[in-house]
Amino acid sequence: MDEKLIIALVAAGSAILGGIISAALGPIIKHWLEQSSSRNDRHRAQIEKWRSMVLQIDQESGGEINVGPALQAHPDFLTLEPYLSDEARRSVYEQKLVVMVGSTLAAQLRTMTAEISRIEQDWKLR
Repeated sequence: MDEKLIIALVAAGSAILGGIISAALGPIIKHWLEQSSSRNDRHRAQIEKWRSMVLQIDQESGGEINVGPALQAHPDFLTLEPYLSDEARRSVYEQKLVVMVGSTLAAQLRTMTAEISRIEQDWKLR
């Protein structure tokens, strides 16, 4: 066979194969990217709700040291609790009081803000 004919056939075969692969993988990749974007949007909204919860409890606590019961009663805490570390979960449920001089935020709320930041980093939102 002529060398130019072989090159033309290989080029045509490559173009056809490339088109088939693009047609098959394009929608799959697009769906995956849309799903990932949607998941990140949901996670960002959840992080914002948790941060609002911490601010709301801080404002409503009136300087109370033990805000564990208020945290447990908040509806957004139910969505945060499964992601908490054991230490953070204990800080909410135990009656251990920690006073930090120079801080206006209750120890349990400081722990929650640290946990929310950790979760945000685990979800690769920062």
